[in-house]
Amino acid sequence: ITTQALLFSGVAMTLCTLAAAAIGSSARWVFEGVSVAFMLGALSTVATGMSAMAGRRGKGVFDAYRRLARLVALVWVAWPAAWLVSDGLRIVPVDAAVGMFAVLDILIKVVFFWVLLR
Repeated sequence: ITTQALLFSGVAMTLCTLAAAAIGSSARWVFEGVSVAFMLGALSTVATGMSAMAGRRGKGVFDAYRRLARLVALVWVAWPAAWLVSDGLRIVPVDAAVGMFAVLDILIKVVFFWVLLR
């Protein structure tokens, strides 16, 4: 059930963020808030249930899992913060927002796999 909970939270989080970005009215705040709630659920799953599963597979797997879980938590928390200053409050210009999200994409994809494969 842990894997299913993580997948559900991840999909729901993504869809709510997509809706928040597509809506021009103040309702976007509701969707982003719901997205953050799903993110917290996903992080809880990563920190508890999946951590226990990794721990049962040995020290090496658990250590790698812990490093990857920290990276995921950092980037997932940074994502709503980036949304807040870009799409939410419109403090950051569009080109800077694109740069922020590009850095987050690189961290979650490239760095994640680099840590995983070393």
